[in-house]
Amino acid sequence: MTRLSALSTLLGRPGEALRLAERHDLAQINLRGDGSSDAFQRAVASALGAAPPRAPNATPQGSECTLIWLGPDEWLVQLPYGRREQALQRLRAALQDRHAAVTDVSDGGTVLVLDHPRACELLSRGCPLDFDESVFPVGACAQSVFSKTNLLLVREAPQRFAVTVRRSFARYLYEALQDAAELDRS
Repeated sequence: MTRLSALSTLLGRPGEALRLAERHDLAQINLRGDGSSDAFQRAVASALGAAPPRAPNATPQGSECTLIWLGPDEWLVQLPYGRREQALQRLRAALQDRHAAVTDVSDGGTVLVLDHPRACELLSRGCPLDFDESVFPVGACAQSVFSKTNLLLVREAPQRFAVTVRRSFARYLYEALQDAAELDRS
């Protein structure tokens, strides 16, 4: 099954000032629990192959998944969509005796990849974060807004960001980023 947002018909058109890619193959699981508990950390690591980050705004990657820090007791797990059911079952089994929540949120959001030589400058035109690498290094994440759209940013490389946004806002975000890129062409 191909999972597309309303944005999919616009991506990759010739002559665009900006090109984005959409990661259609990702499942997303919201995970909540006591991140300071070693037992919780071990249970999640046994289920996913990676423990949730304890450090704020971090995104350690496991062999199959990425765990994105959202708060001291909340993470977003991103992994290939084909492994979603297995991950949900393993997490629920590993955490069944703990105060924790595992929720499939795959259909609510989509992940766009902004890979552009001036990605930081483009994002700065609509987002209040400081994108200097000393403040927002590769591997860091942050929740913020871009042109009134809530999003989650993960810096994957110096000029590449994975941007998680509600599926219904993907086209709006694309158009706002496109407008930011068009400023250079006028």
